[in-house]
Amino acid sequence: MRCLLVLVSLFVTIPAYAGDSRDQGSGTHGHERQMPKVYDAQGKYVGQLSNLGNGVYLTIDGAVAFVSVERVRDSATSSATRFRWASANIVYYASSDCSGAPIIDASNGARPATAVRAGADVVLYVAGDADSTTLHAGSKRQAPNLNVCAQVTQNGDIRKAFPTESTYPLTEEHPEPLTIEP
Repeated sequence: MRCLLVLVSLFVTIPAYAGDSRDQGSGTHGHERQMPKVYDAQGKYVGQLSNLGNGVYLTIDGAVAFVSVERVRDSATSSATRFRWASANIVYYASSDCSGAPIIDASNGARPATAVRAGADVVLYVAGDADSTTLHAGSKRQAPNLNVCAQVTQNGDIRKAFPTESTYPLTEEHPEPLTIEP
């Protein structure tokens, strides 16, 4: 009788642990949803697409930073399947000639970071492990032409800004175009 009770208990509990048959092989459990994955031009896995925005979290020198992605566009069309690293629309510098590392005024992600595009190259500038401060900007590059440097003519103080501690060559490590797949 005891063996029969144990066998019946096993048959009742095993299906409960097996989960919903629709989830088998999908890597999900119950309400969890597997996020799409981002791959670079070489097919190398970059990371999961964040459910908080269009981008991925990368670990750079021990710090977790968020990097946005955007569709590849030209003046007339947008791609349905190709993506690229999104760059900041305005980049401030402490110098008067846009030289040196930019001032990081973005605070998205776990560690503030700013991606800057120069032609086909995108570099991610990552803040250090310190509180924000007020930094003075002497120059800036601004969309639509990030190649043009202009001096900051108004008050150049940027509150809640971060100095750059490290850099990461995004397009060198993960070339474009990027693709997003299940």
